[in-house]
Amino acid sequence: MSLPPNTIWRKRALHYSVIYLVLACVMVGTRYATRSIYPDLKDLRATRAELTHEKQAALLKIDETTSTASVRAWAHANGMVPFSRAKKEQVSLTAAPAKTPTVGSATLPDAAPEPLTPDAPLPD
Repeated sequence: MSLPPNTIWRKRALHYSVIYLVLACVMVGTRYATRSIYPDLKDLRATRAELTHEKQAALLKIDETTSTASVRAWAHANGMVPFSRAKKEQVSLTAAPAKTPTVGSATLPDAAPEPLTPDAPLPD
């Protein structure tokens, strides 16, 4: 038995209308159930904006105080002498005394052993 075409469309329209009505009720109910969250959320957003502003101000202050020009001005104010104006002295450096390396209590030889020739017997 087949239904007339008008009945099928009416049934479909009623079906979708009920679905939309249920979804609307769920959304309104969820909004009503979470109504206490929104004032706190508004306060948190304001706090976040304030903290972001403070962070940006702090980063700007760091950039200003650590710039090359600021560091140089601070150093000059605290008695730094630029390398180009500093008194330079020439000193002759002597080589450090050679020290034989030790491993534990054994002293390593100063020179590498002589290379083996193909005819030489292998050491024990």
